[in-house]
Amino acid sequence: MSAANNSKIEVTHYLKLDGTINLTGLSQLVQTTDSDYDAASIGGIEREQSGQSNSFNYNFWCSPVSTPNTPPNSGYTLSGVLRDATDPENLLNINWIDDYNGQPTTPITLGAYWLYKFQNVGNDYANWSFLGVDGNLLPGEGFTMKVPGSAGANQNYGFVGKPNNGEITLPIGGGFLNLCGNPYPSALDAHAFINDNLGALDGTLYFWEHYSTNYTHNVADYQGGYAALTLVGSTPPVNPPRGSGLGSSTRTAGRYIPVGQGFFVTGNTTGGSIVFNNNQRAFVRETNAQSNVMFRSAISNDSGNEEDEIPTNTFKKFKFSCTAPQGERRQLLVGFMNQFATENYDAGYDALVFDETPSDMYMILNDSKYVIDGEGTFDVDKVIPLGVKAANTGNVIIKVDEIENFETSENIYLFDSVTNTWTDIKNGEATIYLEAGLYENRFSITFNNSPLNVETIQKNTCAVAYNSQANELSIEAGNERIEAVEIFDISGKLIETISDVNATTLLNFKLQKHSIGAYVVKITTENAVYSRKMILH
Repeated sequence: MSAANNSKIEVTHYLKLDGTINLTGLSQLVQTTDSDYDAASIGGIEREQSGQSNSFNYNFWCSPVSTPNTPPNSGYTLSGVLRDATDPENLLNINWIDDYNGQPTTPITLGAYWLYKFQNVGNDYANWSFLGVDGNLLPGEGFTMKVPGSAGANQNYGFVGKPNNGEITLPIGGGFLNLCGNPYPSALDAHAFINDNLGALDGTLYFWEHYSTNYTHNVADYQGGYAALTLVGSTPPVNPPRGSGLGSSTRTAGRYIPVGQGFFVTGNTTGGSIVFNNNQRAFVRETNAQSNVMFRSAISNDSGNEEDEIPTNTFKKFKFSCTAPQGERRQLLVGFMNQFATENYDAGYDALVFDETPSDMYMILNDSKYVIDGEGTFDVDKVIPLGVKAANTGNVIIKVDEIENFETSENIYLFDSVTNTWTDIKNGEATIYLEAGLYENRFSITFNNSPLNVETIQKNTCAVAYNSQANELSIEAGNERIEAVEIFDISGKLIETISDVNATTLLNFKLQKHSIGAYVVKITTENAVYSRKMILH
């Protein structure tokens, strides 16, 4: 039997298949949380999926089925489940060869040379493990494959076997990378997956895209990179250091991971088990803006029954980018996630740089480098420190690319501590001439352009000043004797104390080294207590 084209088949309790369900077009089989699949079923499903047609380009895949005539969730080999679906009405066995280049023959010819996996073996590039046509993969384990060089934008494949269902687990070591993927014949909600796996993962998913301008098998000449996805959103790929540094993409990963899509995850400090379950499944087609067409060209024809409702939010977010003198571009994402995140590291919200490049930009938090930053409630006094790397001397351009849910009156600035200037990058761009080098104490994102870092505040009889160049704090209390000075970070944590002052004036006190950001200075005198927010640049 066939599902209506591009439609949803939902099973809420029990599924037994004695024949084959053909999930035509963008159709999906969704088994809900309490749904079982009869292990004695002799039937299965067919589900098509498209990959790039450029024979030089990798796609990262994961099968939605296990091998026919095996128990459910038993795993798969590519010879057992993958077919040529150039003609969806006539699936053919693929002609596999031990060579580099596939061919658009009938059936298609694919190079088995490019079939690799990367599961829980450490993070060196050399740890890619050859899979081959008959190598075993567990449900949820991903693989790489290059395609036959078909004439169209996409090459169509068919997965044939028993649909994976229910809880699926994979081991992952502390700090290890794992190439996994969506194991189901339906979309996978990345937000649900991230939240379910914060006990074992750092909460960032990385999606590989080979750029359309890549026409080489030589790794050093590759054009492609990894898009990052967290609960805040996604950033587009940049070419990793092992590649050519050429080419670009603006594609980002959507919340709903399509059937067959593979991606990288990283274990947290302890690792544990990667968990997939039916609660993470949804019916959202790849053509939806909240889905993900990372590994192939855009597709069309998405008529059919209604998709699942997609949650909306009103979080303030913005993407901003740095373009280096030679044209290299890095885009970063900041989201103010209210009670769900903080200004400190939050697993599932903050994404580390996965592929630092010779010319780059990143956000700095606790001496680590991030491409996505999930913050708490929006605060106009918030400061986000930046690192900028310039491999070549010339103009660097920084500007806001996208913005969500900001009020017209709310601004975004780039602060330059060398020139002591704020540039409005929400409505324009900052162009800075830089010598080749590393700049990690010069630039930051702010949301007001008041010179708070070198200001004097008169509050009753107590005046406070901070000199950013000398990193010195000055306090004058008139005729009041100062008894103690305390400095708190914006979360309220006491980070520095100046006690037993016993003076009416405390001049040029050298502060300890603190990260760029907002702080509160509390001054206790013999008569009163004063406090003031201070920005350190």
